[in-house]
Amino acid sequence: FIKYYVRFKDSNVGLNFDTDVDLITNKTYPMGTNEILLWQAKSEGIEKGLAQGIEKGIEKGIEKGEELFLKNNIAQKLDKGLTIQEIADRLDIGIDRVIEIINTFELNQ
Repeated sequence: FIKYYVRFKDSNVGLNFDTDVDLITNKTYPMGTNEILLWQAKSEGIEKGLAQGIEKGIEKGIEKGEELFLKNNIAQKLDKGLTIQEIADRLDIGIDRVIEIINTFELNQ
């Protein structure tokens, strides 16, 4: 932002000044108002995108965990000789859902 307040007669001196300032300050971010606003917006967008991605990832992980839990429980209960109705009652899910999961066993074999 200093370049807006200091004027040099020779434009090469101004370019050298900007380059030297960048080197001295170890500039890793823009210094102009417009550039700062764009940088902030981009940073906020990235943070928001990451947060949304993490949230969706957690939701998917929970869904997969619940699905795996049901598959394992239904498989165990079938091995013990329980009926579909008994399994549905014990797991507190619908008969259609139990059948749907059993069908996935048959597709995977």
